[in-house]
Amino acid sequence: MSKTIAYWRVPLAIVAGLLLAASLATAQETPKAAPPSPPSDAQARPASVYRLEFVVRELEDGKRINTRNYSLSAKGGERAVLRVGNRVPYGTGTNPATAQIQYQDVGINFDSRPDERDGEVLLSTRFESTSVVSPEKPTEERGNPLSIAPVFRQVRFEGNALITPGKPTVIATLDDVGTNHRFEIEVTVTKAK
Repeated sequence: MSKTIAYWRVPLAIVAGLLLAASLATAQETPKAAPPSPPSDAQARPASVYRLEFVVRELEDGKRINTRNYSLSAKGGERAVLRVGNRVPYGTGTNPATAQIQYQDVGINFDSRPDERDGEVLLSTRFESTSVVSPEKPTEERGNPLSIAPVFRQVRFEGNALITPGKPTVIATLDDVGTNHRFEIEVTVTKAK
């Protein structure tokens, strides 16, 4: 009988050892998942939308001769684009048989990007105004595409300005080198609700 008891105790010892190992494994602490990181500023608050109102004034000898108004909406941190104008065809080359037609964009272009900074708006702006200038003395040469090629006048500005919302601010004053014209670019930035 002692042999029977001895054989029976071995399987019982193995089962008890397995149960003990299983209970020790579950008793150990499982590593906890890292808590989610707090959202960054960009995630915490949605980007604001701004209304950009541009006034372009053209002056001649200090007298205002033209004023144009443009407005667009722009999301904070994103570029907004405004294009107004025409495409003007003109011929190139000196030989009428091989002349090609090219196109020039004429009008007003604005590229703007507002970014909020401590209650003010940092506004990056690129402005371009292109127009056709009438030639002073048209060439009498017939059949030459260059004799009718237009002259284009272009005024460009690219820069950054810190704008107080709601306050009109002149961001550029540009003199046209070919004439006595001056351009003033004013912007008013307001936060949309």
